[in-house]
Amino acid sequence: MLRYGATLPISSLDGVRSSANEATSLLYSRLVTVDAFGEIALDLAGSHDVSPDGLQHTFRPRGDATWSDDRPVTAEDLTLALRLVSDPGLRARSAFRLVHVRSVESVGDATVVTLTRPMPSFLHALNKVRVVPAHRHTAEEYAEGACDADPVGSGPYRLVERTEGGCTFEARQDYFGTVPGIGTIRMQQIAQDRDRALALAQDEIDFGQIKAQDVDVLTEDVRAHSIRTRVWRALSFRLSHPLLADARVRRALSELVDREEVVLRALGGYGLPQYWPTPPSSWASPQDVPPTGVEQAAETLTEAGWERSAGGWWKDGQQLVLRLAYLESETFRRVTSEVIAEQFGRFGIPVQLTPITWEAYRDMDAHGLRDTEHDGMVVGWSGGVDPYENLASRYRSDGVYNRDGYRNPRLDDVLDRAVQAPERAEARDLYHQVMRMTHEDSIMAPLANPMYLFGARSHLTGFEDFEVDSFYELPQYANLIRSTT
Repeated sequence: MLRYGATLPISSLDGVRSSANEATSLLYSRLVTVDAFGEIALDLAGSHDVSPDGLQHTFRPRGDATWSDDRPVTAEDLTLALRLVSDPGLRARSAFRLVHVRSVESVGDATVVTLTRPMPSFLHALNKVRVVPAHRHTAEEYAEGACDADPVGSGPYRLVERTEGGCTFEARQDYFGTVPGIGTIRMQQIAQDRDRALALAQDEIDFGQIKAQDVDVLTEDVRAHSIRTRVWRALSFRLSHPLLADARVRRALSELVDREEVVLRALGGYGLPQYWPTPPSSWASPQDVPPTGVEQAAETLTEAGWERSAGGWWKDGQQLVLRLAYLESETFRRVTSEVIAEQFGRFGIPVQLTPITWEAYRDMDAHGLRDTEHDGMVVGWSGGVDPYENLASRYRSDGVYNRDGYRNPRLDDVLDRAVQAPERAEARDLYHQVMRMTHEDSIMAPLANPMYLFGARSHLTGFEDFEVDSFYELPQYANLIRSTT
């Protein structure tokens, strides 16, 4: 049995309405997925065809996939999953959303998706959509939460026990992929990073995410493994703030951040500074960095009509003061917020820090900052393997993660031309134009590309060479973990 210390709450096993957590990554498969090495791969979809005009995608389920109640996976299941994330009457209640979908239909043994316009990145947009069984509940019932009470999936593990403190999962020997090497996983949430490291040291768990600040408590029987990621962290701004409505002010704040200090202090050096809204390893990321530093930030604020006096920055009788929220249980967000507050304070911009709970953080991440009293918050996302999906979801006018009403028609146009470009060199040039526009507007300040650290007992192996989109996706590959004892 593997005892897993989960970072996120596992109170919900809803594969439809809830954002992914470590538990749902064990239970549910997807139409397509990103494999352990960053490549798009078919998952429940056994085949995928695209019409010559790019408007019609046809999926057929693989023939060897079954649900944990032993029923086969069918085209109706794939159709249901795509309806839940694209039907205007349902998608608002789903954790992931697809736009530009005209219809989703089961046609014989296939699922046919018709789009309103070609989407070359369509497969990438699907890689987080989890599939649930159509024979258990209707689409409306799933949208109302039926999945949480009845978590039947087609993933490598099935749920066998659920308690207030956690869940127990049993390996499925009939899983269509690599059969799990660990027979049972007992998962419990340990929200505080330090507590999770101590639980590893005290032999209470076998595996869990740790932070660089807590490596010192590990014993000889526990090894720290660093894992590459496509994750990026950013300081998000409230665009409805009367002072932050000026893009020059937001850009000055982004220029002011010393990202090298963020990586050193918040990540213990396990990561890279990030200046553009795609991971540094992405082929679409510019190799240069935008102008940054105290002098550059002062120049930008001055151009915007601000003056430094009386120990602060003033304009029209108002002082530039910020209120930043941070997730209290997560080390990176807390330390980064403290570092930024120090950097801004030295520059003459006072910062008030407010710790918030996971529930409050999740709500602000889902709905944006516009209706809150906070001016900014350190957030994080998967950068994915596709630059368009990563950028479009956050910067396009209709982006599903564009929570605060950002609009830039020119960016929309260049972004769409980039994804349609026939050659990568042309696409790269267009993506670089998009990146520079994101810096000009600075609705958020990219901060860092972290490496994740996991503590594991020395007899566990099979996960050392992964590249992941997020720490809660690692259990998606738990079927590859092996024990040498």
